[in-house]
Amino acid sequence: ILWPFQTMREIAVLSPSRAEPASRNIPHEWIEQLEALRPRILVPSSCQFRFETWSWCNQAFFPISYQQFRSDLSSSLPDSRIFRLDPGASLLLDQKSFEFGSSLPWIQALGKPNLDYEFSSELAIPSTGEIAKNLPSVSKQQMERVLSYCRTEMLQKYRLLPAVDEAFFETRRHWRLSIFDEQGVPLHFDYQLENSKIEILPPGNLPLAWLTEIPIAKLYAALEEGESLTSLYVRINDCALEPQVEIEIHSVDLLQDPLLRCLFDGKFASYQKAQLKRLKENSQLALNKGKTEGETRVGNLPV
Repeated sequence: ILWPFQTMREIAVLSPSRAEPASRNIPHEWIEQLEALRPRILVPSSCQFRFETWSWCNQAFFPISYQQFRSDLSSSLPDSRIFRLDPGASLLLDQKSFEFGSSLPWIQALGKPNLDYEFSSELAIPSTGEIAKNLPSVSKQQMERVLSYCRTEMLQKYRLLPAVDEAFFETRRHWRLSIFDEQGVPLHFDYQLENSKIEILPPGNLPLAWLTEIPIAKLYAALEEGESLTSLYVRINDCALEPQVEIEIHSVDLLQDPLLRCLFDGKFASYQKAQLKRLKENSQLALNKGKTEGETRVGNLPV
């Protein structure tokens, strides 16, 4: 049995000051199900991906590690073999035994094998401005793309979205979108929301009802490079709002955030499509380079 054991905190990192403490326990229903299944071999299945080396998310995303999964379940499943399979590993099975086979030659694993995730609940969580300082600057053209989106395109997109299923947004609300450059300096855009209506507000001191923060580099990446929510470093309402707003906002789903809805609503596999586009571009560059250098090729493969 391949058992997905992650309890990812992809929503908690959007608003860490509002998130509930992480549970480090194996869910009881998992144990009950596995005890009933009594697998001969149990493989914890995971995609515990790594963020940038400086990222606080490297210690904040996955509360349960491979080691803990094995340790916690060994006593409940004394007759089961529990081990992980790294990318490219193979396993040969018959009805009574198993053995490891040769690694698959067409999968090249990056980095060290058998790495595990180290979760920490004692992290000092950086602000969006601090995070933005670790990201590359955008070009003038890229900046214009982001500004055009914030001023025009996003408004058009929002008005075409289905009405949000949250009573909170049925009342007129002041939303601020703050985008941060590579110096950690924010540029604020203020909007008035009401159902599917959205308008830009002039600068002022109106009380906020919703706050979204994102580095400019990541917003551009979401628009043009298929960057997914997991690695955007979006921060939503990670602050104290007006007392009445705090009461009303308590049960609102963070994924109803206006920016997230405009970026991702109705889109499917945008990251994979962008990745495929980059692979094709890189393959074409390599092909052109090979022709320039006089390589003999069969199809796209050098001989």
